Amino acid sequence: MKRLSLLVLFVSILTFSSTSARNYTKERNGVLNRSEGYYKELFMDSGMFVTSRRTLPAASYLGLRMEYFASATNNNLTQTDTLKQNAIFIGSDIDTNGWLLYPDGEPRYRAIYVNGGGATRHAKGLTKAGCKAICDFVNAGGSYIGTCAGAYLATAGYMYRDKTPKSTDIFLHL
Repeated sequence: MKRLSLLVLFVSILTFSSTSARNYTKERNGVLNRSEGYYKELFMDSGMFVTSRRTLPAASYLGLRMEYFASATNNNLTQTDTLKQNAIFIGSDIDTNGWLLYPDGEPRYRAIYVNGGGATRHAKGLTKAGCKAICDFVNAGGSYIGTCAGAYLATAGYMYRDKTPKSTDIFLHL
């Protein structure tokens, strides 16, 4: 029952996110919502220190076209995982602005979904440049969905027991 209610919640969030994105159009059969100009509807971040999931049942259920980045499990992370994650979010010689944005600054995906796991460690792995790339994606019109650590990643943080503010910093400069 708990799994079903989580699936319903996630499907609701994805549906709201996909209907609120720019350039919304409906396919002729009326079953699947797509947007012109987007490469795919969803990018799933299963990178360093978050759940290394490769499938997302809610996206499959909704018929969303999806891509993902999944690193090795947290116990087996390598320098290659860091380089891949940086190339995806920050950019590389081949794609100077990363996967989230087209060269003209428009979002390639309707939404980014960030899995649960270790938010602070994931933000450190993304680096400030990677966090800024996610902010740029949202500022350009992309949607952000996060569960557990992914939701925390988007917050301004919390006050720790010693009253020291703790934050991932991802959206603080918006």
